Amino acid sequence: MRCGSGGTPAGALVGGKVHDVAAVGAALRQLLARTDIVDIRAMIGVSDAVAAFRVLHLPKAAPDSDVAAAVSTELQLGREHVVTRWIEVESTPSHRIVYAASWDSSEIMKLTDVAKSAGLEVTAVDLKSACLARVVPVPACVVLDVASDPAEIVLIDRYLPRVWHSIAFKNDASDHLASLLAPPRSVLKFYQRPRH
Repeated sequence: MRCGSGGTPAGALVGGKVHDVAAVGAALRQLLARTDIVDIRAMIGVSDAVAAFRVLHLPKAAPDSDVAAAVSTELQLGREHVVTRWIEVESTPSHRIVYAASWDSSEIMKLTDVAKSAGLEVTAVDLKSACLARVVPVPACVVLDVASDPAEIVLIDRYLPRVWHSIAFKNDASDHLASLLAPPRSVLKFYQRPRH
């Protein structure tokens, strides 16, 4: 397996959103050439900044129409160009546990256009937090990604992303480790609150 990393021109990719498809595509083409990656199939891990997700606990007897309505309410849909998908990830004797995600289709289109301009064939698109949850070898953890700009925190519980948060730093994130740990504490407190 080959891997590599590289940057993009200033302003071409900001906060997980593509602002210049041609520039990001050119940077990706260069990266692929530098790392001798020849497979053209690509999975895009989309920044959670351009999407939203929720894990919903619904009554076991809830029909799919009620699940869709709950997803729409939770993700506050109604905006144009928003795509939503949900999947039942677990079923208990009393609940349907559903993972739902929504994203701006125009942002996803820009990302797939970047891949195409680099000569890649997009086979899948998924949220970065969901990708991380699948590869983390433990059922629950907090992932701190200080290499991203802005830095990202993902709370994973029972192999599902539960909370995503971003933090912008003026300098290198490693210089701010103490302040980096403050948001996860507040996120964990929020996540652990009693639910009725």
